[in-house]
Amino acid sequence: MKMRSGLTLVPTSPLSGNGTYRVSLPADRLPVMQLHETLADIGRRYGVATRELVKLELEYGTQDGF
Repeated sequence: MKMRSGLTLVPTSPLSGNGTYRVSLPADRLPVMQLHETLADIGRRYGVATRELVKLELEYGTQDGF
């Protein structure tokens, strides 16, 4: 993806499907629990530093167990 600034973003690996990363939310799961699991997934896939940056951007507190 090329941004207006000229910066080109290149994914580290191709995504399946149409290039959209989707997270399903089962009917019995609270959204906050899904957010916690998604943050854990980000940490596994991209490292703790990236997970912490995402948490900072979301203003997600430290009471979540990470």
